[in-house]
Amino acid sequence: MLSTKHVQAERLNRALGNYRLAIEASSPEDRALISRAHEAMGRIYAFLGNASEAEKEFDQAIKIGDVPAEPSEMRSKARKSCRQNKQDRHSCLSPF
Repeated sequence: MLSTKHVQAERLNRALGNYRLAIEASSPEDRALISRAHEAMGRIYAFLGNASEAEKEFDQAIKIGDVPAEPSEMRSKARKSCRQNKQDRHSCLSPF
């Protein structure tokens, strides 16, 4: 039987795949959808403790624009939070 953490990681990885598919299927004019998908992927990576991938996704969201929050602030908070608390993955989302 899979542990709760394994099930959670599996679901989050599935969500990452779905966001990638949404980005691939979208048109270039769909900037809000694309940037929000990158933002969401950044949040997932941050939650999983992968600050470098989270930063890349937040950088993409910043580059595209059309995100409601401050992705540059989220990017730096994700980096700091994940570095400080690699064991407590929930803390990676606390700044958001």
